[in-house]
Amino acid sequence: MEIEKRIRDQIIIEELNKASIEQSGLGGVGASLVSGLLKTVNYKQTLIYPHNQETTKEHLREIFNRFGRLINISKHLDTPHLSAIIPSGFLNMTPALVIAEFEPNDARSTKINFFGTAKEGLINSKAGKKAVLRAIEALKQ
Repeated sequence: MEIEKRIRDQIIIEELNKASIEQSGLGGVGASLVSGLLKTVNYKQTLIYPHNQETTKEHLREIFNRFGRLINISKHLDTPHLSAIIPSGFLNMTPALVIAEFEPNDARSTKINFFGTAKEGLINSKAGKKAVLRAIEALKQ
């Protein structure tokens, strides 16, 4: 089940607000204003990974922890998934939401639906796409 673009947009805004509060302590007002003005850019890619679902989830959990920080979006999505905020884009300055949904493909492989979402300014750095591709490359190694 694909998570709606509107909900991905809401999650990325919430995470930008949290980051703003943690960094400045000002309550995330600036992040709220700016994130509302920026366009949301989404990216989707599917990968068949040659491991069962539990092993796949563990491998991806390690990768997400290495590249960013895991977040819990279970209130928005009831399918097996992992999600993280991963710095991406130009000089890794754009936080990207990456969601990976897991479906058994067969007894020995898992289908992973990756969704990358980021707020982009005038120059699109493709942060969501880059974060997804980085995770996929790490899985393939």
